[in-house]
Amino acid sequence: MAVQKGKRAKKQKTTRKGKTTNALMRHIRTSHHLKVNGSTSKKMLLDMGYFHGYKAYRITYDNHDRGLSRFEQIEAIHDFDNSLKAILYPIMMKVETALKNRTIAIIVKDSDPSIDAVFNNSLARYGEKSIGSSEYRKQMTAHLRMKKRVDGLIAERYSTTPMIQHYVHKGETVPIWAIFELFTMGDFGQFLNVMSKTKRTELATEVGVYDPHSDTDATFIARHVFILKDLRNAIAHNSVVFDCRFKSMSSRNTVTDQLANKTRIKNINFRTITDYIVLLVYYLKFLKTPKGKITRFIKDFELVVQKFKKDIDSDRVFNQILSTEINSKLSALKDFI
Repeated sequence: MAVQKGKRAKKQKTTRKGKTTNALMRHIRTSHHLKVNGSTSKKMLLDMGYFHGYKAYRITYDNHDRGLSRFEQIEAIHDFDNSLKAILYPIMMKVETALKNRTIAIIVKDSDPSIDAVFNNSLARYGEKSIGSSEYRKQMTAHLRMKKRVDGLIAERYSTTPMIQHYVHKGETVPIWAIFELFTMGDFGQFLNVMSKTKRTELATEVGVYDPHSDTDATFIARHVFILKDLRNAIAHNSVVFDCRFKSMSSRNTVTDQLANKTRIKNINFRTITDYIVLLVYYLKFLKTPKGKITRFIKDFELVVQKFKKDIDSDRVFNQILSTEINSKLSALKDFI
């Protein structure tokens, strides 16, 4: 049918088609100047994924090209990242579980364990501030948000969680330990954040990390949990961890300086994965984990790092990812335990 005079014909949209794996390999060769050929590399590209894996390994977290020259270097980063997650996962779970269990023990000792009683008796940091002050409003807001989060979790998980159903059907308030089963690590950090100073101090003392000189309000455990939370979530979702792109917030100097002072390890800033190893080992030690198990964890990390250094075959890329300080930090970490 003829187009009416005075009216333009609609321009048809061009449909973009996805590239085949072979086409992606050609794109990598021509646009990224990486040597990639053969069925082995093709299988590896399929296994890691172009966007989730290849691009994440080639590009830094601040969107700069790493300057890799061979696809084997992409494979080396891929293997390094997976190996890190494999050794970190059980240690992260151990530390998280140990801290949660000790928190529950502190909260319920000689007290009503129902969540309503816990909010009234233990999660009252706002009560330490002058009523109406900006700090009071800040802490009260955090308290109310925590309460809303707990109520939301009960509503969300009621239909699929027999433990929650048990208490709801009996008309009883859900106890704190049942709520902790539903908490993410971020929820746990927020919970610690709204605890009263007395309870926070008791917890930090029980764990063995209370420092009355640097951590007068006993808030460092909560800050440490928030630091570890980002790594824990990245591991749980199989996201990239090797270059700490999961980090969502900067760490306070008071927190990093105190950790550096306690461990005698310089320049802790959580810009490399080594500093997360340091923080985990810090808690493993004070949680009285057998020294042999801590040593094994550090050794496993060292072996993964040594393999990566050999496979990446580039001091520039290695130092870009792990820094030139890794050996001195690991040496000091061994002395610390």
